[in-house]
Amino acid sequence: MKKFKITFEEYEEGQKLFAKEKMLKKKIMMIILFVCMGVIFTDAYTYQKISDPIYLIALSVISIFAALIFISYLFNNRIKKIYETSKGLQVDYQIKFNDKHSEWISVYGNSILPWNEIIDYKLTENILLIIISANGLRAIPLRAFESREEKEKFVGYLEKNLKKTQEI
Repeated sequence: MKKFKITFEEYEEGQKLFAKEKMLKKKIMMIILFVCMGVIFTDAYTYQKISDPIYLIALSVISIFAALIFISYLFNNRIKKIYETSKGLQVDYQIKFNDKHSEWISVYGNSILPWNEIIDYKLTENILLIIISANGLRAIPLRAFESREEKEKFVGYLEKNLKKTQEI
């Protein structure tokens, strides 16, 4: 494999893909919180009866949009801050692999990742996301592979040895 650095765009794509399922729960909780806050705030300050269905629907829609925008803003800022402050994300990596493990090489040292410790993987047009725990992942930009055959061999090792007993 070629040496590579993860770009911010690749890191962001990987984080969004990894957090997709987890974010759904947070979005639902935030929407409920915003709707409840909207009802309480409006009832307390305007003394309106909130039994009017049109009023409740309008308040709910506004609260849902506000919650979604707020969550997206926080998540995107968090991703950017982590990328900018993590030196380990911004160095060159090289990966060597065989039928037993992959070896991740950087200026910070070498790390061996046995195939059977990988929980899952996701493949997009730009990155290969390797999920190693409920909160851990490694991303490989597809441009790091020397050829399509090399990528297929790597993915083949992932599929062959995937740890299916754990869930994210």
